[in-house]
This record gives sequence, C-alpha cells and structure tokens, in this order.
Amino acid sequence: MSRIPRPLQRLLVGLAALLLACGFSLAAATTARADDDTPSSWRITKYHVTATPAQDGGMTTVEIDLDFDFSNDSGHGPFIVLPERMRTNDPDEWRMLDTTIVSVTSGTGANTDQLITHENGNLVLRVGREGSTYRGVQNYKITYTVHGILYPNHPESLMDEFNWNAIGTGWQVPLQDVRVTVNSPAEPRRTACWEGRSYQNSCTAPDPATQMVWTQARLAKGQGLQVVAGYPAGTFTNADFRTTTRYHVGNMFPLNATNLAGAGVIGAASIGGAAMLVRRKGRDQAWRGVAPGMTPLKGQGAAVGARDKSAPVAVAFRPPKGARPGEIGTLIDEKADMKDVTATLIDLAVRGHMRIEPIDKKNQRFIRLNGRDQMEAYESKLLNTLFKGSQVVTTKDLKDESRGKALSTAKTDLYTRVSNPPLKWFRENPNTARTLAALGGVALVVAGLGLSFLLGFLGVGLWPLGIAVAGVVLMIFSSSMPARTPEGSAVYAEAKGFELYLSTAEADQIKFEEDIDVFSRYLPYAIAFGVADRWTRIFEKLAADGRYYGDTSWYGGGRGYAMGYGFASTMNSLTSSMESAIQASANAANSSSGGSGFSGGGGAGGGGGGGW
Repeated sequence: MSRIPRPLQRLLVGLAALLLACGFSLAAATTARADDDTPSSWRITKYHVTATPAQDGGMTTVEIDLDFDFSNDSGHGPFIVLPERMRTNDPDEWRMLDTTIVSVTSGTGANTDQLITHENGNLVLRVGREGSTYRGVQNYKITYTVHGILYPNHPESLMDEFNWNAIGTGWQVPLQDVRVTVNSPAEPRRTACWEGRSYQNSCTAPDPATQMVWTQARLAKGQGLQVVAGYPAGTFTNADFRTTTRYHVGNMFPLNATNLAGAGVIGAASIGGAAMLVRRKGRDQAWRGVAPGMTPLKGQGAAVGARDKSAPVAVAFRPPKGARPGEIGTLIDEKADMKDVTATLIDLAVRGHMRIEPIDKKNQRFIRLNGRDQMEAYESKLLNTLFKGSQVVTTKDLKDESRGKALSTAKTDLYTRVSNPPLKWFRENPNTARTLAALGGVALVVAGLGLSFLLGFLGVGLWPLGIAVAGVVLMIFSSSMPARTPEGSAVYAEAKGFELYLSTAEADQIKFEEDIDVFSRYLPYAIAFGVADRWTRIFEKLAADGRYYGDTSWYGGGRGYAMGYGFASTMNSLTSSMESAIQASANAANSSSGGSGFSGGGGAGGGGGGGW
C-alpha cells in the first residue's frame, strides 16, 4: 500500500475535524426535534433521587425513583442523559465523570429493556422496547454509579465539595415532587441549593447533617436543581476528580524529525525568553545586608537585590505597624479577595465604626457608628457602599445587585492601596501584572497556533508551536508576575512572622497586652490569614477556663457575645455568612459559572431526559 503524503494527511485531518463538527451540529438538531415532538401532556409526577458518596469519596451511588405520567399520549418509556465529560474554566480540559448503569426496574411492571449509547460526551440511557407502549403513570427505578463528582480542596471554598447537578437542565418534561437525598459519610460544614435554567436562583438548603434532603415542588422544562455540601479539606482521601485534555486540530499534527528540529529551535528561544521575562519581572526585591522584616536606618544606603525565599521566618507577636488586615491579606497571597474584604469589615467593627448583631445563624445586622480612629479612604468608601445612606443593613441587603459592583471595587481599592504610595509594597498592581502576563501568553498562543495552522499545509506546522508553548508557560507563571518592593518584602517577612504566631500559639502562649483586647484586635488578621477558626477556639477555651474576659461589644452590643463553648462556631458562622453575602453581591453584579458550588452556576453532573 502506498504511503499517503503528509500534506495530504494534514488536509484529511482538517476535513475530518470539519465533518466531526458538522456531525455534532446534526446531533444537536436531532435532539431539538425530539424536544419539539414531546407531547405536552407528559410529565414526571415524582422524582426522588438518592446519592450516597463512598467513605473515601471515590464513587457515588445514585438511585432514582421516578413516576412518569404518559397521560393519554402513549409512550415507550423514559430516557435519561448523564454527562460523562463537562467543560471547566480551562478551555483545554474536560472534567470527566465515569458513569456506569447498574440496574433498571419498574414498580408497575413496565418494560425495562435498556439501550445505552454514548453521544457527544453523554451517556444516554433509553428504557423500554419499541413494541411496548404505555399510558398513565409508570414507575421506574434506576441505579447507577459515578466517579468524579467530589472536588477535593476546591480553590475557592477551600473545602471538599460535593457539588452536584441532581436535576440537569436538559429535561424535556416538567418535574413535580422533586426530592434529592444525600447520604453523607461525614457531616459537612456548609450546604447550598441553586435552581433555574443556569442554576442562578438560590433555594432552601438543609442544615448540615449525615443525611440531607433538598426538595422542590415543581421544576419546569429546562430548569435544574444543584445541591452542594462542603466538607473540611481532606475529608475524602480518594476523591477521584479527574480531568483530561480537550484535543483540537492544532495538537493533531503528525511528528517528524524536521518539524521537531524546527520546533525545538524556535521553542527553546521562545520559552527561554518567556522564562527570562518571568524571572526578571516577577522577582521580589529586598534590601541586602538587612535582616528580614527590618528596614534600613535613615540615611543608610542599603543595596537592593532579590529576596531570599529560603530565609527563616521569625515569630512576630504583633502585626506590622499601621498595616490593615485586608492590606496584609493582599500582600501575603498577592490577591485581593472576598476574604480580605471580610477581614476589613470585621476590623472596622472592632475599631468601632460599626456594630454587628446576630439575627439568626446565617444572618446579621450591621449598625453604623462613629469610630474611634481615622479610616483610610478605601475603608470609608467601603462603609459608604455597604450602608448607602442608611444606618442599619443586614446580610440579606448585601446580596442586593446594586451593591455588587461597588463592593467588588473594594478588591480593586485594596490592589491600589498596596501598589501606590504611601505603602508601595508592589512594583506594580499585582492584578495588572498577572493580567498583562496572561494576555501576553494568550497572544503568543494565538500567534503560535495561527502560524501553525497556516504553515501546516506546508508540512512545517509544528515549527511555530514553540511560540504557543512559550505563551502557555507565560500564562502558567502569570501568577508569579507580581513582585514586591524592598518595603513590601520587609512587611511581608514581618507579616509571615505574625501569621506564624497566630497559626501556632497555644492558649498558654498568648501574649496579652495592656489596653488591647488581643482576641478582637487580631481576629481580622486571623481571617486574612485563614486561621480564624483556630484563633477563636483558643480564646473560647481560655474564656471557658476563666482565664480571659474579652471585649466583644462590636458583636452583639453591650458587653458583647458570651465567650463560652460554642463561641468559635458563632464566629465561623459570622465570617462565613459575610463572605457568602459579599460573594453573592458580586455574583449578582457579574454572573459567572464554573467556580465553587457555594456561588451557584452549576456543578458536576446534570444532563436531562424525557420520554420516547
């Protein structure tokens, strides 16, 4: 057999990809026609589904008990669509859900023959037989297993998330009496519920327990139900969250020695240039000959060099002088996030600019006061945004869309604060540095792939891929582009020492200070460092032992909230509900999906179904 010339191979690959895309379009059109042909009388009058994650989180067993009402329009049975792959925020990867049908039975004696197909990344289960039709209500029980629903240590919530689209948005019939039960091997820390065509509407979630039930009286066609349970990170030791590459024409070109050589030369030069850029622009500066956390004496001409990342951290018993918690949080991880905004708000309460009063476990009331000190401009702006001319607001008010964009600007203000004088802790705005590097990487990727596509017809399509690889390298390391100034590195070393103190000090090692309630004063910093739970529990124990009587008048008014056992849980609820409310406000202003389950927008699973 004669060998097909390589240019012709490439042309055939392109044509195959085009035909494959056309096939996807035709499949989508067929599905649309099936939806249009579904009798309007059909509905599911009961949809009870139970999910039981394994102890180690590796597999989830799902049992569906549904009543399908065919009314007077005869049908063969139901069909169910279960996703086997889903898009993520990364356009080059699929999130994989390995699904296996275990059994299908009927409580009313309906035919349960199964036809399982795999179409466009979905498992399609068709129940019934061509020659058997039914009217009225028929019961079906379907059991399947799925791997990959649990997301261990989610980067946004920092929890192991069971984030599941229990009812997908692809159902072609309305559903009634919807009940979702999750039998949990451990008690979660948080729960959430979202429903709608994009899982955008919050709904009632059960309290955390080992068995939790979400209910909806009715879901219209195309409306889904997302259930979320968040567990402490590390709860599930074998949560098999799995992703795989999404292939495209650009990475399907064949390899040969010429292409590899050309790609190697161009790639080495491009990647080397990108690496040098990251190393040069993303390196923290520090004063030479000056101990970490210290600054040169006035008039001392200390030279500037690269910060020694291996330098030991010395414990500090106080935060850096004059540095606010939100500023420190931004300095530490180079990101201004909702945790830093929450820390700023708690700090303002501790300093007397507002008082927080509990309404219930999930909601608080905020009362504006005249503080005891001068606020920075961004702090004053944040409070003005929060209260909008009122003296009292609640956490529910924070979810108002009108506050969303303004509250989100608090993060921008924190970036500006740490990047400009008088602080000037970063050489440039960290967010800007990351964004420009990522955009530069995208530009290199686009240029490399574009040239690769054009030159592919000449048989040298791999040559420019080195440019694209350099762009990928630049995007991967874009998070390393923010660089601290010598002043920023000094404060960073001091802040890391204070973080070490808050993270490791035991009850008998707490340094009490005269005229300062160390618990309340340092709590906002503990929130920024992510160790608020530990800090609170130490003082909860001290109070229970009669060794600490704190001033928590900023929370609850009067003498404050009683600091006995259970106070740590109260503080956790406070910070969690505030972060959730602020995040909900930002989401309302700029809706997105693909993140943590506690912001809605859809999770793993879903799909849909109907009858045939």
